[in-house]
Amino acid sequence: MTNRMSIQNKEKILQSFFQLLNTSSFENITVVELTNTAGISRKTFYRCFKSKDQLLNNYLEEIMYKWIKHVNNNYPSSNDELIDLLFEFWLKYSYELKILINANLASRILDEFNEIFPKYFIELHNNTKNSNLTKKDRQSLQYLAYLRLGGIWNIFANWLTQPNKIDFNILLYLVKQEYNL
Repeated sequence: MTNRMSIQNKEKILQSFFQLLNTSSFENITVVELTNTAGISRKTFYRCFKSKDQLLNNYLEEIMYKWIKHVNNNYPSSNDELIDLLFEFWLKYSYELKILINANLASRILDEFNEIFPKYFIELHNNTKNSNLTKKDRQSLQYLAYLRLGGIWNIFANWLTQPNKIDFNILLYLVKQEYNL
């Protein structure tokens, strides 16, 4: 299989995955359903992915790669900028994120962000204080990053599934106010 065909098959599978997640739980989706919806063979699916778990993991890893690229291209110099970057990034993928959230996979998304986000949070604090943080400071900031990211993700995920309850700009303002106390 050529690389171009492999990429096209992966895209078909991913589109089918999100289409099926709109009506079925992750646990109930089968590889047979995925292949039928994508119009490919099971053999083709298994050339691309070992399992539907790997399909989900690959998607989440791709999102994390895009997050890293996004934050590195727009490196934040304040808490406000970091929050803006998170919301801006999540909005870009709101269609897929909403489907994953509705499929009870929000914790998997947060787990992926927890792997990466603390690095930027720690660097932001190190740069704003113009000092080198100690190992103990870094460890404390790592847990503070988990706390803040979890709260921000929870707020965004709830807004994404019920956007009519509060205006997005008001939500963003409230988050920034809370984290700049």
